[in-house]
Amino acid sequence: MNIILKEIYSSELERNKKLRIYLPSDYHRNNTSYPVLYMHDGQNIFKDKNESISGLSWDIDQILNKLKKQCIVVGVDSSQEKYERYNEYSPWKNSIESTLSTFLNIPKNIGGKGDKYSLFFVETLKNYIDSNYRTLDDFNNTYIAGSSMGAIISLYTVLKYPKIFSKVGLFSIATWFCQDELLTFIKNNDIPKNIKFYMDIGTQETSSDACIYFPEIYLDGFFKIKNAILEKNISKSYLFSTIEPKALHNEKAWNRRFPLFYDFIRRDDLL
Repeated sequence: MNIILKEIYSSELERNKKLRIYLPSDYHRNNTSYPVLYMHDGQNIFKDKNESISGLSWDIDQILNKLKKQCIVVGVDSSQEKYERYNEYSPWKNSIESTLSTFLNIPKNIGGKGDKYSLFFVETLKNYIDSNYRTLDDFNNTYIAGSSMGAIISLYTVLKYPKIFSKVGLFSIATWFCQDELLTFIKNNDIPKNIKFYMDIGTQETSSDACIYFPEIYLDGFFKIKNAILEKNISKSYLFSTIEPKALHNEKAWNRRFPLFYDFIRRDDLL
């Protein structure tokens, strides 16, 4: 596998962060520079199920190895300390509705480090990658994507730093964690007309098998975020959304839909 493991220190988060860096199959055979896709839950995105949290993988390296249009992928491992993933992937404390909180083992006041985490991506991570690898470091060639809570922080980051990321992938966004705050943030921020948004969801997604209406919550959040983005008057051709019937909330589903995302963000690229 063309996966490089690195660990860098984040002054923003005051901790080390583990990186998994995918280099295109021909990286060492030429002098080409490549676009970069930044992702979260790095231990889940490449073909190493032994380190995946769920035992499943997106297998993104396997997908990209078969494509002509290559890019570098930088996966940042999520923190495994209790609740720290929620803390880093949301800029706000959780606002989970009381009826839903009974099905989730998430205390109040979890979340709130997302602003520091997104700053880490922009200030420390991107500078490190651009300095050590052959990247196309401009706006048009810098992307970000994530699933579930990772989709929340991806959307927040692209709106917080709209001159850095030109494409964003929102896979199965877990809007339920901080829906009101996220919708308000979208409403209060300008969205440049040249940012591409990919969104998807499955019809059987859940974060608690005990909650029979969780799939409805995911779908409702998906539509609210989509409509909020469209209300900013972006071109409909710059937002691609898809709903997969019977799809669950896991890496196998995101693996199936990743080619749709990648085709959408690279469609107009020559190389």
